[in-house]
Amino acid sequence: MAKLPRTISRWGLLMIGESGPIISGCEGVDLYRTSTPLVQFDVASLTGVTAAGRPYRLVGSSDPGYAMAAFRSLWNPGDAVVRDVTPEEAAELAQRNAPAVHTPEEQARASVEKLQHYAFEMRRHMRLYGLNEAEAASRAGLTEDQLAGMLEEDLGRISGDEADAAFVRLMEASGDVLAHARII
Repeated sequence: MAKLPRTISRWGLLMIGESGPIISGCEGVDLYRTSTPLVQFDVASLTGVTAAGRPYRLVGSSDPGYAMAAFRSLWNPGDAVVRDVTPEEAAELAQRNAPAVHTPEEQARASVEKLQHYAFEMRRHMRLYGLNEAEAASRAGLTEDQLAGMLEEDLGRISGDEADAAFVRLMEASGDVLAHARII
């Protein structure tokens, strides 16, 4: 199953020590996002593909300070040096990376983890904004059964990627700021 593309603004291309480049920035209304390392990057179109197979499109101008803040809010790099690189550097560095190859078991585990993460975030958002299930489902573009499946962490009713996309829609509909999403 092909991954849905992400559009990122207020972006930066970061190296964490010798790992990367990754994309860090904002999706939708201040939803922090980071990517897995890029394996392809086109400077002219500002598009790339990550090791996880997700396509990205960067819009607007780079904003390294915002990208660095988004990265540091989601991850603890420890003593690693985190630095911004130019699109040209990113295109060159991406060529050394290989696409990730996962067994079906690893893919299933990642989908479960993603669904668990977004179920937690959905429940938190519903409490924070006093939303009932019907309101949350509507804002997230889900049926009430899909939302129930998300909250119950039932992969039979909603996939991890569907939960991710629903959470982005919920954030956009709510006008939420500085929401966090690190699972890409």
